[in-house]
Amino acid sequence: NAFPNPTRGWVNYKVNGWEGQEVQLTLVSIDGKIVKRRQVQLMSQNVLDMRQMSPGIYFIGLSGEKGQVTQKIILE
Repeated sequence: NAFPNPTRGWVNYKVNGWEGQEVQLTLVSIDGKIVKRRQVQLMSQNVLDMRQMSPGIYFIGLSGEKGQVTQKIILE
């Protein structure tokens, strides 16, 4: 779950039941380029800063022991 969506820069994201899990976060642009990749420890609420990125469509992916989730994010 990522919100607000569309966003102007800050995105809150969470995956119910994944709190406390270490996952790999990958942010991919619409043309398939990886623009951000990092290991994160999921909390009940997490924030991603997209303010320095160009407006467009991105996909945020989280993968870890419990599986993988992906959501489209529109940056205005």
